[in-house]
Amino acid sequence: MALMLTLASITHLATTPVAYPVIHQIHDKLLHVAAFFVLAWLADLTTSDISEMWSWFFLLLVYGLILELIQAMIPGRFFSLLDLGANACGLLAYSFGRRLLRPSPT
Repeated sequence: MALMLTLASITHLATTPVAYPVIHQIHDKLLHVAAFFVLAWLADLTTSDISEMWSWFFLLLVYGLILELIQAMIPGRFFSLLDLGANACGLLAYSFGRRLLRPSPT
């Protein structure tokens, strides 16, 4: 449920026309990293093994690409490869920090 609500929230934010340009590009990229870190964590909580997690990561990358393609059609928004890279960084950051957030059962 939390994953679906987060996906819906991110989709809404990503597809809402922006009335002003993003002034701090670095801040925007950090938001992408954080959003996809959280998505990876929530998706990982739905899985029971590591192979399912990598399938989720692929689907989340495709989701990010679809959002960027939609943004290319929205006035005030644009397609950004840097955003896709930041999304991937969020997924990678989660994969490196996974043991801290989801310890293996003993």
